[in-house]
Amino acid sequence: MPNKKFDRPKVSVILSSYNHEKYISEAIESVLNQTFQDFELLIADDGSQDNSREIIKTFSDERIKFFLHEVNRGPRIVLSECLKAAQGKYIAIHHSDDLWTVDKLEKQVKFLEENKNYAACFTQADFIDAEGNLQELSDDDFYKKIFDKPNRSRAEWLRYFFYNANCLCHPSLMIRREVYGKYNLLDFHGLWQLPDYFMWINLCFHENFYIMPDKLVKFRLRDDNMSAADFNKRVRVENEMFFLIQNFVENFKDYNFFLEVFPEAKKFVVNGKINREFALAQICLENNYSSIQFVGLNLLKKILSNEKSAEEIKKLYNYDEKSFLVDTGKYDIFGMENKLLTLRCKIYFDTGESFNGEEIFEKVIFYEKDGTFRGKFSCTSKKLVKFLRFDPCENLTAIKLEEFKINGKNFSILHSNAIKIDEGFYYFLTDDPQFVFDTSAENLQGDFTVEVHGKIDFKFAQKLTDEILFMRKKISHLEENIINQKTELAKLDEKNKQLALQLEEQKKLNASLINSMSWKVTAPLRKINKMIRSK
Repeated sequence: MPNKKFDRPKVSVILSSYNHEKYISEAIESVLNQTFQDFELLIADDGSQDNSREIIKTFSDERIKFFLHEVNRGPRIVLSECLKAAQGKYIAIHHSDDLWTVDKLEKQVKFLEENKNYAACFTQADFIDAEGNLQELSDDDFYKKIFDKPNRSRAEWLRYFFYNANCLCHPSLMIRREVYGKYNLLDFHGLWQLPDYFMWINLCFHENFYIMPDKLVKFRLRDDNMSAADFNKRVRVENEMFFLIQNFVENFKDYNFFLEVFPEAKKFVVNGKINREFALAQICLENNYSSIQFVGLNLLKKILSNEKSAEEIKKLYNYDEKSFLVDTGKYDIFGMENKLLTLRCKIYFDTGESFNGEEIFEKVIFYEKDGTFRGKFSCTSKKLVKFLRFDPCENLTAIKLEEFKINGKNFSILHSNAIKIDEGFYYFLTDDPQFVFDTSAENLQGDFTVEVHGKIDFKFAQKLTDEILFMRKKISHLEENIINQKTELAKLDEKNKQLALQLEEQKKLNASLINSMSWKVTAPLRKINKMIRSK
């Protein structure tokens, strides 16, 4: 290690620490042992409740700066504090539970020095377990190829981030220091789960970055660092995604770049004109992520709140307040379907080509606490409907249809895929229950209404689950008894083998006695003894 003091190091390494007493020492050493030594190391402990700060203090190196705090304050404040104190041309981010290979800084500095058109570079990673052992992950493991991504253009990356998820390894990052302030990368107030995701998106709107093929980070996989293991984290991610995408859509300033990121938005070009915010809103609504759909609704509300833009989208897309009314009832942002007693019902038509799903009408209807439900569907068909199929839900269930009316006329069930019928209830052991009705004699075509009234045994699935669990428990007991019986039989078999061996030995001993001289000599005595006993 050099003895001189580094006033202006080439690299500032920011190592964040929180409750990693088991790993922090090794993480620090992986920095100090770098082949590239022109760096300063800023260690920030964000209020660890374990022995981390005491371990950090044991390191004595003139290049280390300590930022040790009693209270946990969050990633933005920690990073901001360290960046203000950083002197390096480049910033390298490290985490206290991960490790670096010895040549990481050397390779990344060389790349950025030779490639001025890149603002930052990342690397690939190997995976280690809690004990530091390299892990070979199975193909279906979430982390298997999470960082193994090809390099893309800025537009391609933004598109990937919108439709997928974060895939860049934060502890592999080296970035030019001025980039943080130039593009407000630290403006992620309130984000605890997705701050790095926010930074990569903001960076992509302005600069290129590069993923090096080298595996220069050892990324530690632990049960407690996976978001799926914590309900609060999952909820927080959902909420933070809304803030993140809201910022995402507000960043577009250039028409051509917008179409480069979202080429599908060209369908919203009408007579050479496009309302970019409306196109973005529709793209958000087409996303399956509810937080992103909420961003879409917010954008539409913003457009309609402005008289000029509202007039424009009415003229271009025939979209108005009434259209917005439909959309706010269509997108179940807050998961009301799961919170309330509802059935997602579907109606299919057979117009001569079976129930192919081309003409389908879907509606969510409520049922009462006693299981009764009513629903009305407004349907239309260009062709003559020969048969109509009603799918009441997507669960194992038992349903009784009190009435099924088409244009006010009651229809009887032709057939269903129920396993049994008991007291009017149809019992389904499938998550696709179906009732079929014959409408061939009705000349059913054009607009018509379907009304349904029935009752659902919403406890059926739970009863079935309880029965399955009971049978599994019973089978488990039987299997246990069989195993015990096999064990006892094995013991008896072993005892029989031992007795057989003893008998064989006795036979051999008897044979040797019979053939011996002493046996022959004592034969008369044994004969006399036998005669005496018989008397």
